[in-house]
Amino acid sequence: MKTWQVLILGILIGLAAAAAILIIASEPRGEAIQLVPAVTPTEIVIYISGGVAHPGVYHLSPGSRIEQAVTAAGGLATDADASRADLARILTDGDQVYIPSIGEIVNSSVVVGNSLDVTSIDINSATVEELESLPGIGTVKAQSIITYRETHGEFTSLDDLLNVPGIGASLLEQIKPYLFITP
Repeated sequence: MKTWQVLILGILIGLAAAAAILIIASEPRGEAIQLVPAVTPTEIVIYISGGVAHPGVYHLSPGSRIEQAVTAAGGLATDADASRADLARILTDGDQVYIPSIGEIVNSSVVVGNSLDVTSIDINSATVEELESLPGIGTVKAQSIITYRETHGEFTSLDDLLNVPGIGASLLEQIKPYLFITP
């Protein structure tokens, strides 16, 4: 073998050895996959109103039932109709619970979940609590509706709600399915 061939062969062997050392010594690419247990919520947040002592937002343990929500809200009000509420129902995060009063005309005994089950509330006789059970209506807007009704008289059309401060067209469309006017 000629000298230049030995030299080239030596260089090639040296490069191959250097490449092997670099490959073995280098850290692996990417990151190791880590298996993490599923996140279990430590609490759920619900809103309860109607026939309870202290309506409001409450933080409860996952798996809590409406009964625990009522207890957290100070118990049932004296005029609450507990027979129309499913106190054993398990709550989920974001639920809204409405406990009706005795004799209250609400087509659903309890409103639970992100979409309300209430099918009809008479806008001309609704209480603050009933109005608060509507999507997008809090205490301030509910009181504004009642104040407008007391100042201007009964509503003759659901579109009259557009005259109430804080009620716009999109909110009206959202609550219209839950409202009616006594003839």
